[in-house]
Amino acid sequence: MRYRQLIDKVSLSAVSRRIIEIGSKVSALKTDIADVRRRGYIYGAYLEDKADVLANDLENVQAQLNRTLESEITELRGELDEVEGTLQNMSRAGGDRVQLGGFVMIADTTLGALEQKVTAAEQRLSGMYGPIESEISKSEQQLQQINGYLEQKDLASFDFADGESVYMVAEAKWKDGRDEPEGFLYLTDQRLVFEKRQVTGKTLGLFGGKKEHEVEWEVPLNSIENVTTEEKGFLGSSDLLNLKFGAGARFANAVVETKGGANNDEWSRQIRRMSAGNVSDERAVPADPALIERLRKAPTECPVCGGVLPQISAGQNSVTCKYCGAVLRI
Repeated sequence: MRYRQLIDKVSLSAVSRRIIEIGSKVSALKTDIADVRRRGYIYGAYLEDKADVLANDLENVQAQLNRTLESEITELRGELDEVEGTLQNMSRAGGDRVQLGGFVMIADTTLGALEQKVTAAEQRLSGMYGPIESEISKSEQQLQQINGYLEQKDLASFDFADGESVYMVAEAKWKDGRDEPEGFLYLTDQRLVFEKRQVTGKTLGLFGGKKEHEVEWEVPLNSIENVTTEEKGFLGSSDLLNLKFGAGARFANAVVETKGGANNDEWSRQIRRMSAGNVSDERAVPADPALIERLRKAPTECPVCGGVLPQISAGQNSVTCKYCGAVLRI
């Protein structure tokens, strides 16, 4: 049985299948990236760049992989022939139990040594394509996450403004100190939105109830003054975002618990980056020239109080004066 299993393993067919699968996955990446672009996700320009690099890396290593694979198979098949000779000797031994026992020990040792050589060969080949496979897996996870964002965007109860694009979405709970509604937190290139999406009033927690699906609050990016993270609950089971707002927001602060495996530190970092307008280099789709022109001509002083207006990021179509609260459309 061990010998029959080794016949397949010695041909390193599992490695060959793995290499073919990697090539298919690299090709599929470009198709999957094009799909999220078609659905309107304009950020993550690194995705296309990474797909090109992976395709190039695979092409560069392919010739060396094929040569090494052929060499390893040739050597292992030679070892397998030795095992086959030992097994034939066992068959010829017939009923001689002493002689047969000796051949069994030799076969066991030879098979064990060959199994180790097969494993070593697989590991050497894996070292050649493993890094590419690992990066493909990361890209697949990123695309899966982006598709999750787009699914929630499609389910949103609110409309997105012209030129507004979603960046991140997470399942969340607003810790408002009262009923603590559950829903989703949206970060776009213009605002931060908490949308309530839950069912309340179920009988015995199972039947009936009222569906609630509406925006609880939204804040322009230039009204976000600070964001920090906090862990609360048993063993830090609750990941909280503490948000401080300025002019243009309904209230001075908000606490949001991110859920569903969202990375709280990543959310905090990306909210700060988006608020500061530091994500333009991630755009895979060039900004509308008309929008760029509007931003160039945007006022720098508030026409109401004369205060200096906050810096405007590429996605914004309005700006709020932090001194008097006036909202200016761009």
